[in-house]
Amino acid sequence: MANMAAASEPAKAQFENLAPDQQKAVIEAVNPGLLAPGLGVVIKSPAIRRSIYSTYAILAIAVGAIVAGFGVAGVLPAWLEAAQAVIAYLAVPIGGLAAVNTNRN
Repeated sequence: MANMAAASEPAKAQFENLAPDQQKAVIEAVNPGLLAPGLGVVIKSPAIRRSIYSTYAILAIAVGAIVAGFGVAGVLPAWLEAAQAVIAYLAVPIGGLAAVNTNRN
């Protein structure tokens, strides 16, 4: 443990010599959201977020059910493949929206 403390002293000195904006960038890179946890609140209204999540969930379930139905027949129309791709793509921003609005306490 003493070796770790001794090894971290040069890193602390380097960190202290950085400009404040560089220190902030280092902290954000190591632990995103530590400096400004409220920054991630993209859509502040819980009602609007709930409607976004609900709409996405309903569409994802509907598209998934239709894919399952057509999958039994062994045929997937192009429009259905496109809808499935769009639903999959939207999972990233919608999941990100949910993640940044999650209570960290």
